[in-house]
Amino acid sequence: GLMTGKFYYDTPSAELMPCYDTVEETEPAFVPTESAVSEPRSIWDGTIGTSFAGGTGTASDPYLVSNGAELAYLSYCVRCGNTFSGKHIAMTADIWLNSTDGWLEWDYFNQPANTWIPIGSYETHVNCHAFSGSFDGRGHTVYGIFFSHNNKNCFGLFGYCVGTGSEYIKNVNVARSYMEASNNVGGIVGYLKNYSRVENCRNYGKIDSGNWNGGVVGYSTSSAGTTVVYGCQNSGSMRCSIISGGIVGCAHDHCTVSECVNREGALVYCYERGGGIVGGAWGSSVIKKCRNDGFIRGVDLLGGVVGEALYSTVETSYSGIDISSRYRTGGVAGTVGGGSITNCFNTGSVTAIEKVGGLVGVMDSSSLSLCYSVGTVSGRRQRGGAVGLKNSQSAVTSVYIPENCCAGGNDLGNAIPLASFAQESAYAGFDFTEEWIIDPETNYPFAELKKARYTSPLIPEYDPEPVPTAAPTVVPTAAPTPEPTPAPTFAPIDPPNPSMPPIDMPTPTPSPTPRPTPVASQTPSPFTGDVNGDGEVSINDALIVLRFAMGIISGDNVTDLTAGDVNQDGTVDALDALMILRMALGTN
Repeated sequence: GLMTGKFYYDTPSAELMPCYDTVEETEPAFVPTESAVSEPRSIWDGTIGTSFAGGTGTASDPYLVSNGAELAYLSYCVRCGNTFSGKHIAMTADIWLNSTDGWLEWDYFNQPANTWIPIGSYETHVNCHAFSGSFDGRGHTVYGIFFSHNNKNCFGLFGYCVGTGSEYIKNVNVARSYMEASNNVGGIVGYLKNYSRVENCRNYGKIDSGNWNGGVVGYSTSSAGTTVVYGCQNSGSMRCSIISGGIVGCAHDHCTVSECVNREGALVYCYERGGGIVGGAWGSSVIKKCRNDGFIRGVDLLGGVVGEALYSTVETSYSGIDISSRYRTGGVAGTVGGGSITNCFNTGSVTAIEKVGGLVGVMDSSSLSLCYSVGTVSGRRQRGGAVGLKNSQSAVTSVYIPENCCAGGNDLGNAIPLASFAQESAYAGFDFTEEWIIDPETNYPFAELKKARYTSPLIPEYDPEPVPTAAPTVVPTAAPTPEPTPAPTFAPIDPPNPSMPPIDMPTPTPSPTPRPTPVASQTPSPFTGDVNGDGEVSINDALIVLRFAMGIISGDNVTDLTAGDVNQDGTVDALDALMILRMALGTN
């Protein structure tokens, strides 16, 4: 048979170790932050109403929803085929769908009394019922949403919403809720297509899914125009396998996420493509004027603002939190391809195994400009204070990082003393009229974005630059006229005689360095690693040494076993096999 082993050998001590031992594995505790509210007596009993509280469905006279039964009636009507296209609905009060005692412990095995059926459902392409109306929560909150369907898609307060480019969902909050489904899960909307705006919405609940979840919107796409997710906040917890964001899980095609906040204490825990604001921004999407102060944890493609940005832009945004991952991780973006990042910054430390940067983990045919990071960066390979790895089609301009922020990292970005970041003059090229400000009134001593003010408590320690003192005035005195120094006289040097042959000087022979006795009694040879004597160092030599070290073969079966002691410690063992393997692969 064939046995294959994977070695993680690129460590300072050359010891074999697992690949995950340099990143934080502890999940931060999620603590909800919504203000305390007493539960009313009128908690939804699970029944479906027969009408709304009033209204005719026009913009000036919307249908009115005042309790759980009427909200369930809206969901029921959509399931029966009424899309509410062109209609308007508004809430008139907070709604409690369940008693929320112990809601943090809710899951499939610990369920409250009522399970919520989202407004708009999706089973298959032919079995789906979209909500296509406009909804205004008027600042009210829906408490106690619960559903646990790990084999179904499109869940949230609203599940499946398809519009024509003019509809909206705004001014509604979700709190003390638990939502679990397979794909497309959002605190407010699971799946959103061709809507105009999702505005001023907040999530304070917990969301678990396989793919595509977000604190506000799970998945957004638009072919009819641009969908804007504006002024939304998340203080909840998101857990997801792939593509999760504090505000939007996946912003796909013409989605703009603007002036949104992932607040302190919020948590995005995603295996791949996780971001404080957006998990995956694809196809001409824009993230701007956003800030992340929440925890981001995962394995691959993690960013403080966005996990993966493809053909999209990130501007005037920041992240103010430490980030731990394993691969392709950045303080602002895990990776950016075919897009741009401008006027952004990061204050947190960033830790991963490889492809890790203070601002971006990996850049592919993209640009990074007018940005800075004041966090430290740690990783084994392909790391940098600004960017971990970029290709030749990518550009990094006017990007600033502290000196010594990334030991052994690349030189992308301009390294300056940390104390210099407190002065406008350090940020050459930055616009301190429209975009940036150093505000002595705040507790943040570095540059802030005017339209996404810094709120995170994470401030790197720094020593302010001392204010120079004026030098004492000195009255100059006339300097004495120096006396000329006579030029030295040298005897002429005879030119070489071309007729004299050169003298051959014997080359001194160095004294041999004492070394331990070889493992096998053979004539000592250079420690080349060529144990089979075929004239080259190959994987076969490494395999022979490994088999000898494991006791499978004896030294009598090896042409030149002494050549295998490449580290010259007097023994031929597995560490020598590992070093010969690196020589054969060209990595040593």
